[in-house]
Amino acid sequence: MVTIYGKMDWNKKREELIDKLPTLLDLLNHWAFGEEKGALQVEKSHFKGVFPTHVHQGMFDTVRMPDGYIRLVPMSLAFNAYYRGQSSYYADCKPALYRKGMSEDDIFVERLKACELQLLIETYPMYHIFLQGIAVNYPDGRQKPIRFAIDTLALAQHYGIKTELVDLTCDKWVAAFFAATDYDSNTDTYHPVIDKHRYGIMYHYWDITTIGFEKTYLRAVGLQPFSRPGEQAGFVLELAKDENLNRLKSCEKIKFRHDARVSELIFNYTNRGNKLFPKDILDGKALIIRNNDKNNKDSVIHFSHDAYNMAKEIFYPDMEEAILSDYMKKQKITLSHDRVVAFTEEEKEQCYKNWEQTKEDFFSKINVSFSYMGDSEWTI
Repeated sequence: MVTIYGKMDWNKKREELIDKLPTLLDLLNHWAFGEEKGALQVEKSHFKGVFPTHVHQGMFDTVRMPDGYIRLVPMSLAFNAYYRGQSSYYADCKPALYRKGMSEDDIFVERLKACELQLLIETYPMYHIFLQGIAVNYPDGRQKPIRFAIDTLALAQHYGIKTELVDLTCDKWVAAFFAATDYDSNTDTYHPVIDKHRYGIMYHYWDITTIGFEKTYLRAVGLQPFSRPGEQAGFVLELAKDENLNRLKSCEKIKFRHDARVSELIFNYTNRGNKLFPKDILDGKALIIRNNDKNNKDSVIHFSHDAYNMAKEIFYPDMEEAILSDYMKKQKITLSHDRVVAFTEEEKEQCYKNWEQTKEDFFSKINVSFSYMGDSEWTI
């Protein structure tokens, strides 16, 4: 027997189905219980002292990468658990660079923006402080300079430029913020969802590379020269053009019903989003780069020769010049010796002053851990 619903009947049926879904707070309580249970098990096991505890909340662990640089990885009670929240469900959950409507020349523009941002970041004093090495206290009392990894593409993603990366976090509350709010692109602000007849989606991802599972490219963004990724306990998952987060076997999708009270609670818990989006010097500069193709009355987009050369080297090393020239013509791009935006000397000087005032707080967030590298050598 086939039941045929009219439009009003279907809307009512849809509302009934949504009413049966858990709230976002139900999901958070469920995951919190799992974290507490796991922490108690670790406390009683031989692994005590190996896995993070509540005292490590908001801290970053030191992980040495193959190139010798240290990546500051957000610490979490939930081992190998990452979250993503959306206030609505979309059949295609893809990186912004590969969503519908993005042509190859549109992608080219975003690549140029990412390169302009990288060139800008490379002129900032904190960039060089991170790369040259910062003296850190070892657990045994020694002090040694370590060089921190900087992920400029992930920074581009966090500051609004379209990339092949999908944002994840190891902090369920951060994911909940994005699940409980709607973004207004006109005002660049978030607002809590109050429509109880809508449902959202929480993704619970675990990084597994084994038989039967996809090979994925998850990496921590963590603590960077600019604060936003650190506040969001950021990770990123790199996806190919034909990949869809909804289809990954290592990703659980959980629908929830919106509740205005829960949305307001989560919105206020993050200080109305201000905690996750701290105003820093890169925010305004990135906005100029991000809107570079929207702010020109003559409809001509200006980029620097340096950004073009960098984009060609990184993203289009084997592409014929004629194809890139065609992208330039379609997008009405002109090249200049001047960068889109730059830091002033006063801003650079202020960076050094800010570092002197905040470096103790920076160090307090780092959990320095040892790893054995040979018969007589211990390192971070």
